[in-house]
Amino acid sequence: LSNATPVVAGVIQIQWGSTGNLVVSNTISGWQGYYGIHLYYANQNRILSNSLVGNGNGGGIRVGGGAQNLIDGNEIRSNFGVGVTVDMGGSWGNLVVRNQIWGSNQARGIQLNSTTYLNVIASNTVAMNNWAGIEVNNALQNEIFSNRVRDNRGVGIKLSTSPTQYVRLNSVRENWLTGADQTNGILLEKGALSNQVASNLIQGVGANAIALVDATNNWLSFNRVFGAAGAGIRLWGASDSNWITNNSVASNGLVGIAFDQVTNNTAMQNTVWGQGFGISNAGGNSQTLCLNILSNNDTNLYCSTPSEIAVSNYFEKRSVAGFGVSLPASIDPWMNGLTGI
Repeated sequence: LSNATPVVAGVIQIQWGSTGNLVVSNTISGWQGYYGIHLYYANQNRILSNSLVGNGNGGGIRVGGGAQNLIDGNEIRSNFGVGVTVDMGGSWGNLVVRNQIWGSNQARGIQLNSTTYLNVIASNTVAMNNWAGIEVNNALQNEIFSNRVRDNRGVGIKLSTSPTQYVRLNSVRENWLTGADQTNGILLEKGALSNQVASNLIQGVGANAIALVDATNNWLSFNRVFGAAGAGIRLWGASDSNWITNNSVASNGLVGIAFDQVTNNTAMQNTVWGQGFGISNAGGNSQTLCLNILSNNDTNLYCSTPSEIAVSNYFEKRSVAGFGVSLPASIDPWMNGLTGI
């Protein structure tokens, strides 16, 4: 490798402005140092078709402070640390694509940290890792799409932040998430702001398919959510001003879309069927619920407080008597197309 300096941080280390290196078809196994392959403030390198198996400490591949590197087609399994880490300020424009990251890596499959931005995580298989499949902390404007995320022991895809930094303007789209060992399919938490979660397929996860906790002004749209043990989509904590639109939610645990003591969110043009509760607003205020299709739920719409705006929803009658609606007196059922209550 030209311009590469091997040090104890990795079996293969490229650092301090080294560019244009190719690392291809190596096998790194049983290394007990930090990372198998380590790019440290190195740019425009290609890491292709390597096998990193059973290494200790740091994990498989790390990009620390590097830009425009390509991590493509590697097998990363059964390592002690994270499968692929992209972190440190200055890590931008990296592509992590078509990797197989699986088999009880002892932490996360893929992790973006520390104000990294404009990175792409795409078409990876991330499976059977001990923590989250893909985790984004304090990072912005990253694209996470077309990944297969299954049977990890933590959250499938997690966006999180700290009191002094933000996870914002990230896009999570067209991913497939499944596996009862996974807790929440997609989790936005701790101040996650202005992210887009769109066109994902989430099925059979162990808790909520999509969960927002203390997350603000995010868009959840065109997702298909089936068979989660918890809610299809759930918001709680200080989650406000989020938009939930054009999602298909069916046959999850008790609730399709749940607003738990949150404020000023909008659910519009969603289709929810086969639930105990279609849409539930328990203890929250000022949600806007409109143009939703609620079908074959035991209770199509439940609102416990009088300040909701619920108009122009369509309720399809189930085989039991009535349309399954529990509304405070301030919400006019005739505004929602109800004719048989």
